[in-house]
Amino acid sequence: MSLTLSLGGEEYSVTILRRTPHLVLGIGGREVVVQDAGQGGDGSFRLKIGGRDVDVARALSDDSIMLRTGGRTHVVTVAGQDGAGEGGDAASETRAPMPGSVIELHVGPGAAVTRGQVLVTIESMKLQTALVASRDGVVAEVAVSEGEAISKDQLLVRLDEGA
Repeated sequence: MSLTLSLGGEEYSVTILRRTPHLVLGIGGREVVVQDAGQGGDGSFRLKIGGRDVDVARALSDDSIMLRTGGRTHVVTVAGQDGAGEGGDAASETRAPMPGSVIELHVGPGAAVTRGQVLVTIESMKLQTALVASRDGVVAEVAVSEGEAISKDQLLVRLDEGA
C-alpha cells in the first residue's frame, strides 16, 4: 500500500512494505523499521524508528495528524485530501488543522511567499504548530489576527488564485 503524505509543504511517497513482526516503511528509497515501544500516561507514545527511540505526542483530526517530537510539531496529511469538497483552490488556502489560537502572523496581505515559508503559528492542545505555504504566491488575505481563537478548518491565510 502506498500513500503520498504532505509534511511542511513537501510531499513524500510512503509504501508499507511489511506489517509484521514490525511495521516496515519504504520512504525515499530507504527501509525504515517502526516498532511500538510503549505508551505514556498522557496519550504520548514511544516508537523505535531505525533503531532510535522517539517520543511522540499526537492529536488527530478528520484529515490530518499533528505529531510533536523533539520539541517540534508537524502536521501530516494524506496529499489530495486537503480541502476536498470545500470549494476554492485548496492549495491557495491555509486552514486551521484543529481548534486553537493564533500565536503569530508571519505574513501580511501583499507579501510574496515561497513554498514551505511559515505563514502563521498556531497553538492547539499546548502544541505550537507553524503552518507553511503549500506553493509560491502572493498573500491575498489574512483572515485572522494574533491572539484570536480559531476553529477547525477556519480560513487563516489565502494566496492569490493566479499567483
